[in-house]
Amino acid sequence: KIAASLSGKGWTVGPVIDLDRSPFYDLSMLRVLSWVYHLLEDGRLDSFMVEPPCTTFSPAQHPASRRYDCPRGYDPTDPKTLLGTTLALRSLSLIKKGSEMKCPGLLEQPRRTKMRRLSEWQYLLNALLAEEIWTAGCMFGSPHNKEFVFLICNMEAEFLHRKCDRSHQHVRIGGQFAKLSAVYTDELASCIGLAFEIGRAHV
Repeated sequence: KIAASLSGKGWTVGPVIDLDRSPFYDLSMLRVLSWVYHLLEDGRLDSFMVEPPCTTFSPAQHPASRRYDCPRGYDPTDPKTLLGTTLALRSLSLIKKGSEMKCPGLLEQPRRTKMRRLSEWQYLLNALLAEEIWTAGCMFGSPHNKEFVFLICNMEAEFLHRKCDRSHQHVRIGGQFAKLSAVYTDELASCIGLAFEIGRAHV
């Protein structure tokens, strides 16, 4: 929806780099990361967004792969845990590179993700290379009380922060609604698109 929102604003939107779309769009492969690095270093990207898989970092996963105080996992070499960690670190490295290249970037996760406890995530915050903003999806028209956290660089997106005002009922997240709750509403997608527009105008 973000791509569609920006496209509607006249942006030229690149391909969505997702393994489900092509076996060549696998961010766990170094050649894909190297390609995106090249695009950033060569000034070919005006902005970017990354959404690493959150399953193994989710507090809802059972049995859990990680603890908040052990974000790399009980068994860091377990294939699922290792893949989740690899994709998280690749995504964080893109935020770092985007910060260095003065390119607006955004990484999205559920607010309660254990990914936020990774030392690399904390390093980006402590080094002032990125900042966190969280928001409640229900304040953008979602029926679910789903909170997102955005790790951003080179963006002024404080207006995205909205706390649930408790003026409405929520549809419980679970079962058939689990995946639907993670989908952006048109309003939230439009606001994220606006954040990219503002970010690009100030770099």
